[in-house]
Amino acid sequence: MPLASLIERINKERPANVGSFLHGIDHWERVHANGMRLCAYFNADPDVIRHFAYLHDSCRLNEGVDPGHGSRAAMYIDELRDDIDLDDSQIKLLKRACSGHTHVNPGAKAGLDITLACCWNADRLDIDRVGIPLDTNQLFIRNASDLVNILACKSKPQNY
Repeated sequence: MPLASLIERINKERPANVGSFLHGIDHWERVHANGMRLCAYFNADPDVIRHFAYLHDSCRLNEGVDPGHGSRAAMYIDELRDDIDLDDSQIKLLKRACSGHTHVNPGAKAGLDITLACCWNADRLDIDRVGIPLDTNQLFIRNASDLVNILACKSKPQNY
């Protein structure tokens, strides 16, 4: 199923989440844009990042603290499995990205996977929408100024 059709399905099954002011489609599209810029520089898996952008917050119960929403999104991926055009290893990575996106910290072993790092950075780069200033210490890249260059399309980062 093409991603656009998958988004339509999410919209039908979880319309409150898609329409969420803080965690809905506008946020997902910014995460997607951030993720595509990052994966172009880091040679990450764009298909996993693309799906992460639209699924990671799809199972929130509220706009506030909801520590289980990433794990619920991973379970939702199981429900959607037949409609997601990813292979089994990509699905496993997508589920890991969704389940860990709110609580994993830089320095964690999972953050060494470039696709996971790009997913989590793409989301965290949009954190200011909820009134939390971006803390570059919470990004999965050695030199946070490199992210500024990437997002401004200025130069390729030197050391990841």
